[in-house]
Amino acid sequence: MIDTYKIVSRGRFLFFFVALVVLGAWVINKAYQKHFNSINISVEEQAELGISLLEFPRNMMPIEGLVAEKWASFYVQPSQCDTLCVRTLAQLEQIKLEASGSEEAKEQTQAGLAIQIITKDMKGYSDYWSLIRSEGYANHFDRILMVNKSGQFAGSIVAPYDLKHWQALDKRLNQ
Repeated sequence: MIDTYKIVSRGRFLFFFVALVVLGAWVINKAYQKHFNSINISVEEQAELGISLLEFPRNMMPIEGLVAEKWASFYVQPSQCDTLCVRTLAQLEQIKLEASGSEEAKEQTQAGLAIQIITKDMKGYSDYWSLIRSEGYANHFDRILMVNKSGQFAGSIVAPYDLKHWQALDKRLNQ
């Protein structure tokens, strides 16, 4: 007679062993993300600042014109600019005009949270466009996006966009 109880117990052992390994890998991954993610901003503080940060930033191609080692913002302009796009571009232009009008504002804006508009003519446009349209990131696509100090896509800025908002973000993120 064959000992079937040994086969069943081996099967259960294997199942629980694999489940334990998968659970361990998941826990290590989450711990890694929390430990090495340099964003120490609570959900409440994000809401107060008017930003939405990703739990784990995503690597991306460097954006020309943005200062390294500082938080910055960028907007990927759709190839067919709709009403939302036109309004966003107008708000960004207004921020730049206000910043250039006041020396204090100009210093604060240029000191950190730079604004870069990525158009379809720029190198890497399709890479940026596919990044913000990919699964898990699509809810940020119509917003102004953020790059962290490591040059990773880190989240988005929630409208309305104005100079005071940029200054508050610059002060908090690039301190």
